[in-house]
Amino acid sequence: MPGDVGQPNSQGILKLLREAWVTGAIEHPNVVPVYDLGLDADGRPFLAMKRIRGVEWRSLMTDAARVKAQFGASDLLEWNLRVLAQVCTALEFAHQRGIVHRDLKPENVMIGEQGEVYLVDWGIAVAVDPDADPRLPRLREEEPMAGTPCYMAPEMLGGKGARIGRHTDVYLLGAVLFEIVTGFPPHTGSTLQEIIGAIVVSEVKLPDSVPPELARIVRRAMDPDPHARFENATQLRLAVSGFLRHQGSRRLAEEADARRVAIEATLDAHADGQKVDETTLLGRYSECRFGYQQSLRAWPENEAARASLDSLVVKVVEFEL
Repeated sequence: MPGDVGQPNSQGILKLLREAWVTGAIEHPNVVPVYDLGLDADGRPFLAMKRIRGVEWRSLMTDAARVKAQFGASDLLEWNLRVLAQVCTALEFAHQRGIVHRDLKPENVMIGEQGEVYLVDWGIAVAVDPDADPRLPRLREEEPMAGTPCYMAPEMLGGKGARIGRHTDVYLLGAVLFEIVTGFPPHTGSTLQEIIGAIVVSEVKLPDSVPPELARIVRRAMDPDPHARFENATQLRLAVSGFLRHQGSRRLAEEADARRVAIEATLDAHADGQKVDETTLLGRYSECRFGYQQSLRAWPENEAARASLDSLVVKVVEFEL
């Protein structure tokens, strides 16, 4: 993955050196390693990096058939969340070294042929710790308003009291998560002014189809107040991993929900005077109750499953009485 800056000039050379220093400071499996930095035969600076055989995450994020065919993943949401978790680990490592990426988006994540995940394009990354490597670019030396508007955090617009930090990357991770669950980035508009207005407000509107636990993660990560967000990328990753662990419990509850709906329809019919086979009804109720119990055994905090089970028990007891 070589790169150069065309004709040599001090600004272009410094930009290339800074990107090389930033990337070289983050030796992590989810960051493309730097192999060499030097001058070619014409005296132009070059940066040699590992060649990635793969595609941008953007081209795979909504393509369930391609993801299943290439990586064997039957659940597209789960696959995307596992990719996001790996991006989080790359940022955790960078943040430990005082470096903030500032331009997280699906286009800046590469997926290798074997499913490898690489966070790329550290061109506007900056050091936010005073004791970081002095060669690394500081925010005060760079353009403060930089990044991709449709993902930007409010503090990236500048203004009084605005401060870029690790919390900024947390917001950007939340913006990518927003796109995973909705199919589009969070800040949209027909004009730049409308997009800027959306950034300032940062109102997170999610469809009802998004699981409540995942919706809470998105909203917390994208809170306009940096202090209300996850404290770091590690906390966000753990929250996403927790959601993934609870997938089995949710699926069991969904299967039980289907049975519950059928049972409730039978009970409604009985209330309207129709004859009900009590033995069949109670057999279905037993299966449904077992499904909810298994769901709660896998995840005791599954409040939706607990509420549905309690409601069903009350209705069946009323029928028996």
